[in-house]
This record gives sequence, structure tokens and C-alpha cells, in this order.
Amino acid sequence: MSKPQQILVVESDPAVCEMLCLVLQDLGYRALVAHNAVEARPVLASLKPDLLLSDDTMIGERGRDLADYAATLGVPALLISGNPYSHQALDGGTRPFLRKPFPVAKLAEQLERLLANG
Repeated sequence: MSKPQQILVVESDPAVCEMLCLVLQDLGYRALVAHNAVEARPVLASLKPDLLLSDDTMIGERGRDLADYAATLGVPALLISGNPYSHQALDGGTRPFLRKPFPVAKLAEQLERLLANG
């Protein structure tokens, strides 16, 4: 049996982080957790997860900047946010993005697509 793909979840809200981790586990992924970009950078560099799932509107470094760093390591990213304007700010809407709250099916679809291309 193959090893589950690892997804680094970067989310400062503990309840949202826990929910995302449970959903990812239900979908068959292994969730790694960081609560901000400062915590996430060394995890990205040392463990090189299969995908970064990050809130864009974090205090400190934004998710889009963390996604740029992840890309230099060959790690694809999916950004999420409850901010209704985040998607337009993300390179004109060209980056993979989900607006909170989102259906689990939509998350699963995006993850499958990104991991297949990554």
C-alpha cells in the first residue's frame, strides 16, 4: 500500500485548522500543521510535503508569499480565505483558491487536481 500524501495546513484559527485536518484525514491524506508562515517555512524546507494548503489572510506573511516560497521547493499550493477580495488579489484570480466556507467536495476536487499536476 502506498504512503498517504502529506499536506501542510497553515491556518491560525485552531477550530478551522482542526476541521481541515480531520477532513484531509477522511480524504486519505496525512495532515501536517503550522499556525503561521514562520512555523511553515522550516516544515516546507525539511519535509517537502506534497502540497501546501494555506490561509491567505494570516497575520505576518501572507499565504500567497508562502505559496511563492513553496513553489521554489516544487511544492504546489492551494490558498483559502474568508476574505471576499482575496481571490482577485491573487494574480488576478489565476492561483488555486477556495473561499471559506467551501464544500468538502470542492476541496477534494482541487486537491486531486493539484496533486495530479504537481
